[in-house]
Amino acid sequence: MTKKNHCLIARIRRAAKISLENLNQNLPEDQQINSNGLLLIAMVWALFGVMLVNSNSTTIPWLQPLGWVTMIMGALSMVASLLLSMDEK
Repeated sequence: MTKKNHCLIARIRRAAKISLENLNQNLPEDQQINSNGLLLIAMVWALFGVMLVNSNSTTIPWLQPLGWVTMIMGALSMVASLLLSMDEK
């Protein structure tokens, strides 16, 4: 792995860790989310995006582009949460 790629992965890990810490900041100790919970949330968003992409709605034409955006964001969140789970182990 090149140094440039490693640096990008490290930046994604740091950003995911900061994001998770900010999310857990206002939650009680027993309700805080770990990287596995973040992965589950990302998978739900990606599946929701797939459902929107597969909808054949002619009355609402922007549902399919919204589905693509949601699916891509869910996939990127899955990658970030998997990188974050590598740090926890």
